[in-house]
Amino acid sequence: MEGLTLDGMTFDDKTTIKLNADTTLSSNAAFTVKTIEMGTHFLLLGSNTTDLTITDNITINYPGENGLNTGSADLTMNGPVNVLEGGILSSGGTVTFGAGSSGTSFSEEMSGMLLDNTTLNLQTDLNVSGLQLSGISSLLNTNGNTLNISSGLDIGGGPEFDFTNVTTDNESELSLVGDASITKTGDIVLSHINTKGYTLTLNPNITSLTAKHIWLTNDWDNNSANYLASTGEFWLRG
Repeated sequence: MEGLTLDGMTFDDKTTIKLNADTTLSSNAAFTVKTIEMGTHFLLLGSNTTDLTITDNITINYPGENGLNTGSADLTMNGPVNVLEGGILSSGGTVTFGAGSSGTSFSEEMSGMLLDNTTLNLQTDLNVSGLQLSGISSLLNTNGNTLNISSGLDIGGGPEFDFTNVTTDNESELSLVGDASITKTGDIVLSHINTKGYTLTLNPNITSLTAKHIWLTNDWDNNSANYLASTGEFWLRG
């Protein structure tokens, strides 16, 4: 992996960075670029001060569980994002899809977002195949925009997840990576619910919850902390 410190360098919305290898970029101040030509490499923002704004379109095509990894820095995308494989990862800070990122696309296979203790901020509608939003400080701000999840949603360990502006259907799966609670004033439709041994609490404002299958015990993912645990529960808060 290559590492580059950007301190003292000047960038603007006409700058293009091209990756020739998996790369870590570090900066003591926020910076803006037009785009990053990633090829099949991944990019890691190396500190919580390396806040990045991308003004034009960007393509992510990393063959694995990586891609554009913000670490604990903020990421703002003001142009469409085309995720062919891999995705966007974060362990803190805020990931923002600006108004100009309308038209962002995630391939149905092997792509998505893994956001831990991160705020996902939408300034436009967003379609994503898979999303994990977990951790005590995780938060979804839709700002009235629609988040459409076509494949899978993983939540747990954070505040109550509000489905009000989240669209799912009978092909969307909900899985827990920690205890979680969900709310919506209306109906929620899912394909499967897998608590993986954790507790799912339903807000009484939910008028109905439809799923083809519900699993309380995780008897298939031996990488999970709750593998074979018989502690999975459904709670209806009243």
